[in-house]
Amino acid sequence: KAISLNPGKPIAYYNKGNSLYHLGRHDEPVEYYNKALSLKPDFTSAFINMGSSFDELKRYEEAIECYNQVISLKPEAAIAADAYVNKASSLFDLQKYDEAIECCEKATSLNSGDSLAYYTKGTSLQGLKRYEEAIECFGQAISLRSDDADSYCNKGICFEKLQRYQEAIVCFDQTLSLN
Repeated sequence: KAISLNPGKPIAYYNKGNSLYHLGRHDEPVEYYNKALSLKPDFTSAFINMGSSFDELKRYEEAIECYNQVISLKPEAAIAADAYVNKASSLFDLQKYDEAIECCEKATSLNSGDSLAYYTKGTSLQGLKRYEEAIECFGQAISLRSDDADSYCNKGICFEKLQRYQEAIVCFDQTLSLN
């Protein structure tokens, strides 16, 4: 109804896209984010959310294009950091681990308090079997967000790969206590 009352309002299209996304209808929001962007071409949140829709659809290259659009708009640091982390996640899904790590490093240079950037860098390092470095990244993520069960679990997996089983058990116990 908001769209029919205000067809020129990009926020109405954006919000409808968000609602569809949250309903798990990931193919439908793209149309509404595109309409919002046709009215407001620098609408960074619409690009980020459209990228998230593409990620859910496993259309990673298109997601990366959305995140690159955000970055090219030179938004405030926190938004750019989010775009780099999301791009890193898409690159990870494409098994482009080195590129994902670069994006995470750009994200943390813009926002050193972004636990997801450290987590994503850790998973990318894990993909490259660089377990010691991954452990450090998961540790940084945990220091920023102590309730991050995924970081504890992945840190435990890295310890396990290095045959450091006692340390792995501590991480898995922490994971279990958080879940």
